[in-house]
Amino acid sequence: MTTQQLRQERPFLWLGIMSASSKSVPQQLALRARMRAILAQRMMLEFRKDLDLLLGIFIYLSWANYQLPQRLSLCLFMQLANSLVFDLGLNRSHTYDHLTPFGPHLCPSVPTSGPRTMEERRAVLGCYYLSSMISINLKRIDSLMDNPYGRLSNRISKTSRMRIRHNTRATSSMPVDQREGLSIGKAR
Repeated sequence: MTTQQLRQERPFLWLGIMSASSKSVPQQLALRARMRAILAQRMMLEFRKDLDLLLGIFIYLSWANYQLPQRLSLCLFMQLANSLVFDLGLNRSHTYDHLTPFGPHLCPSVPTSGPRTMEERRAVLGCYYLSSMISINLKRIDSLMDNPYGRLSNRISKTSRMRIRHNTRATSSMPVDQREGLSIGKAR
C-alpha cells in the first residue's frame, strides 16, 4: 500500500502516522490537536465508528508517552478505543446476534460481512495490548480480552503467524524464478 492509498483509505490513521513521524515538535502538536478535533467530531457529533478511527487512536496512544503531558489522556483515549472495539462488535464473533433492549431504530446492529478479517482480529489484539500496558502503568484492571471470543482471536492470530512463518521459509528456499509467480492473498 502506498502512502497515497493509505491517506485515501485510512485518513485518520495516516494523520496519526504523520504526527508520530514528524520531527518538528510544533507540527506534532498541531497534528495531534487536529487528530483530537477530528476524533471528537466523528465520534461524539457524527456517531461514526470505523476501523480507521480505531487504528488512528492506537497510533495516538502508542506515542502518548512522548507527547501527552497528562496521564488522564491515556485513560480517555484508551476508553475511546475500547468503545470502538465494542461498538464495531470486534470483541465478538461475527455470528453474534446484535440484539438490544432499545430496538433497532435506537441502536442499529453492526453490519457483518462474513468472518472477521485478520486486520479486525489484530485490531482487537492491539487494543488489548495497549489497554494492558496502560492498565499496568496506571495500576488499573483491564478486562477487554477476558472473554471466550478474545481468547479465540488470540489463538487464531497465533496460528496465522505460524502459517506465515512456515510459508515464508518454504518460499525463501525456492529458486527466484519460481517465486515470481507467487502472490500473497488477504488472510482471513
